[in-house]
Amino acid sequence: MDNMDTIKNKIINNRLINILIIIYFLSVFLSMIYDVRVLIWIKRIIAIFGYFMLFIDKKKIKTNLWTLTYLIIMLLSGLIMVIINGNGEFIQIINAVITFGGISILLLNFKLNIKYMWILFIFQILYYFINMIFKIPPDDLFLHQSRNYISIYVIQFLTLLYIAYQDNYKKVGIFPALICFILSVWGLGRGGILISLILLIGMISLYLFEYIKGKKKSKRILTKKNIIIFIMVAIIVSILIVATGVFELIFGRFYDMGLESARTIIWGDYLQKTFSSFSNLLFGFNLEYNRLFTRYDFNLHNSFLSMHAHYGLIFFLLNIFLLSKTFIFYFKTKEYQMLILMIAFFLRAGTDYMFSVHLGDIFLIYFALYSFTIKSNKLFKKKMISK
Repeated sequence: MDNMDTIKNKIINNRLINILIIIYFLSVFLSMIYDVRVLIWIKRIIAIFGYFMLFIDKKKIKTNLWTLTYLIIMLLSGLIMVIINGNGEFIQIINAVITFGGISILLLNFKLNIKYMWILFIFQILYYFINMIFKIPPDDLFLHQSRNYISIYVIQFLTLLYIAYQDNYKKVGIFPALICFILSVWGLGRGGILISLILLIGMISLYLFEYIKGKKKSKRILTKKNIIIFIMVAIIVSILIVATGVFELIFGRFYDMGLESARTIIWGDYLQKTFSSFSNLLFGFNLEYNRLFTRYDFNLHNSFLSMHAHYGLIFFLLNIFLLSKTFIFYFKTKEYQMLILMIAFFLRAGTDYMFSVHLGDIFLIYFALYSFTIKSNKLFKKKMISK
């Protein structure tokens, strides 16, 4: 009876956590559309609740100490940088660590429900498709963000879906990545189009690889007939894409503008200033001293540069090390769908402002600390048993 009660409690707790995560991300998304103060407090209350969950399960206390240590380092690094280089404000750093740290704690400690995360994902994509149907311009969807954030929010909500599939040891499939690509094309952001295409190609390649691997045991599929059919289909599809103007729609902005943009100028200027002195390299420098950064509202359009500017070199290098550790873990456990997602997520972060005092901090913390969690231990054991 005790075991049954424990199982029931775990199910109830997981359901509650999933509902809270849905409410949090719905509040985040709605706050991008409507200026409602109560949404901010809903997010904060749920995030604070996440911190209380750090020490609820005695079995997880040891691993959660890593999480708490990381968040303390993050907080201290941010506060020190405010004093030294003047980027950001004390309250901004404190709010980011509390709000985003609290949600990452929930993601690291509880299993996400696939159905619940699909509800969240569908809610977001419906908003985009409804606006698409009514021909509302992508730039008019958010209060303060440009159309570039369509692909950013899609890939962040998509990450929750991938985490849910990972937690339940199931395959995601191609459809979510396809939706991400379609919406990125509609949003017209070059970074979003390119990265979502990489994600889609990665997932298709993974699907084909696993399909071929499975079929090899029963029969040969790479026959001359199948190769000829594949080439013919590829040619027909290519002709249709060019003839119908779909190719121009997808890649027109690349032809018009290329890869050169204000972003590359901003990145070059920031790196030049960073390496101009040891102090700038170690602590970053005040963005207000540069007219170019002021012109673009201190948006470096690169999350890693933003991390350096807000938290300094030590925290930056710590994250590179921890993310590499998780990347290697996914590779060793053959969790290729998460590996592909992680590549796409951080490539997208490299072309826009996704984390460092932003919503993407949740996923930065998650990926940085994943290899230390009970979740990763269970995944590792399951993979080893299945070998």
